[in-house]
Amino acid sequence: MKPVYRRPSLARLAVLLLPLSLAACANQAVTRSGFLDQYEKLTAAPGDDSARTYVARTAAALGHRRVVIDEVELRLPPSQAAAIAPDLLDQARADYRLALEAAFAEHYSVVDAASTNDVLRVRAAITGIKPSNPTLNTATFLLVGPVSNGGVSTESEVIDIGTGQRVAAQATFTNGHLFNGGLGGYFDKLGHIRAAFQTHAEKLRDLTLADVAAVPTSR
Repeated sequence: MKPVYRRPSLARLAVLLLPLSLAACANQAVTRSGFLDQYEKLTAAPGDDSARTYVARTAAALGHRRVVIDEVELRLPPSQAAAIAPDLLDQARADYRLALEAAFAEHYSVVDAASTNDVLRVRAAITGIKPSNPTLNTATFLLVGPVSNGGVSTESEVIDIGTGQRVAAQATFTNGHLFNGGLGGYFDKLGHIRAAFQTHAEKLRDLTLADVAAVPTSR
């Protein structure tokens, strides 16, 4: 006798997909950690409810084609800082700085120090973080799929060193899921977070370039 194929019911499909949908709803959000000044000047980004941004409508930094990137800071709630291993936090800081370097290097020369005034300074902080749990995801993968995703919140700004003026700033977050960070992000504690760092860094760079995109890059 041929085995009878039974189409999965909608209820069963809903149960199977529920963990993935829940995983996409991690607890990261836009923060006000105190790392930035004048949060009231940050406004909702058009078409992006995950970010609050600021761009100076000025040509002050028009000729600046070099940037110096500070070490990334941690401005985490005490409960998060205590719950995550220090070496993992150090790795996250290093990964975010690498993402910033890669993003800005596409349009600027990244230098180690500001020897003149015609340099932009990039400051950034991790203000919320939730690594994924690869062990748990391995255990649940065959039954219901991965259930523990990663997420991160950051605050960052770009300052014209010569004038001290803030050129651009943002507070943003990303909660990783299957279509944002990929399946592999569930099996690497910082997988979804690294993908988010790249996005956050590119967003900040694009804000910085908002008024100077037409200026040719010279390195």
